[in-house]
Amino acid sequence: MTMRFLAPTALARRALFTVCAIAAASCASVAHGGDLHVTVLTPTGQPANATTVCAGTAQRPTQYGSATANASGIAILRNVPAGPVQVTAHFGQNGQVLVHQVGSAAQESITMRLPAAPTMKTCGTVPGTPGTALPGNPRIESSEPPAPTSFQLGNVERPTRQLTPSTFPRVPVKTEYCFGALGAQCGGAQHNLPTTALCAAGHCQINAGSWEHDECCFANPKGMACQVGPVDYVTGHDGKCVNEWNKALARLGAGLNWTRRIDFNKPNSTGKVEFAAYCAPTGTRVLPEDVRYCCSRQADPVPVLPGIPSNLRACR
Repeated sequence: MTMRFLAPTALARRALFTVCAIAAASCASVAHGGDLHVTVLTPTGQPANATTVCAGTAQRPTQYGSATANASGIAILRNVPAGPVQVTAHFGQNGQVLVHQVGSAAQESITMRLPAAPTMKTCGTVPGTPGTALPGNPRIESSEPPAPTSFQLGNVERPTRQLTPSTFPRVPVKTEYCFGALGAQCGGAQHNLPTTALCAAGHCQINAGSWEHDECCFANPKGMACQVGPVDYVTGHDGKCVNEWNKALARLGAGLNWTRRIDFNKPNSTGKVEFAAYCAPTGTRVLPEDVRYCCSRQADPVPVLPGIPSNLRACR
């Protein structure tokens, strides 16, 4: 058997090729995700400003980062990896936790609602909460009782002026996102709506029923499927918005929807869907009574074809 010896330059080239191949294989094995937009609501359905939101695992809730919700209740977590991710949202000791399956889209959105009572589900230490620990650190139990406080009610200075109507706290204005599209807010689940019909990656599906239902719910917060969450459908309602909800499901089942690119961070507190941003583009098929939702507000009859209703119109 003849033995062959490689020159030093050949050995260097082979070593470099091996290192690059290993690095490429390692990079290829990492599943990259994207930005996760988390909309956090108060127990009454209002945007939860200044809420802490983090993403990670059960052992390390902040492993993939944390953010603070803005005045619109939205927190953006950047570069969240694909796969199951534990998302925690909390304000003080009132927190909610869910596991979200992050896909490969550049942007995904979920909606979370804070509970009314403390749950102790947080991203880490909460000021004034004995015994809570940072993620990944052991919880330290203290055998010594806390020292009694010297604070006394009598030490509190009494107010020197009476409260007037101008000093009462303001009632927050109701704010909606992706207002007019299918689903709750920007991608929130609702009963009988498949996940494929919900807002995702900056796009939303819309139909005449979803448009009318969102406007009806703004005026009637306790109407059919108007509260946040899929269980709202079965927890009772005041009888309002039923026709609009059924219309949304009927249009969805008939495929009479259209898709628009929507700014998930743009709020709407008017109670009216923004026509230019949500109207049906040219070529969208609608029923005659829904032509008013075409961007042109005009439509032409669709040629009669087998299996297609003869009364459809196509937006100009």
